[in-house]
Amino acid sequence: MQPHVDGHGFAPPRHRPLGRERRTSALAALVITVALAVGTLVAATVVSAGLARAAALGLTNIRDGVAIAVLAGLLFAGLASMAADVVELRRRRDD
Repeated sequence: MQPHVDGHGFAPPRHRPLGRERRTSALAALVITVALAVGTLVAATVVSAGLARAAALGLTNIRDGVAIAVLAGLLFAGLASMAADVVELRRRRDD
């Protein structure tokens, strides 16, 4: 059985600080963040276009779209809150 891995992602092991790799690690994190944002925008655009098409065909009510938008907004707010909590817990643990 493998030993427990304390860290993951782009962070270096605690016993080996980043040297020249810092820029590469930061660039990788930036690229992933931008890709996630673009993917979210593409998904929102596709869903909006689908709702508009369904509304044009008379298959849905405009209130359905508002309900979906509110649900998606609450989902993203909850995920952001959870991510902030994880960051805060890690910061407290490291202090």
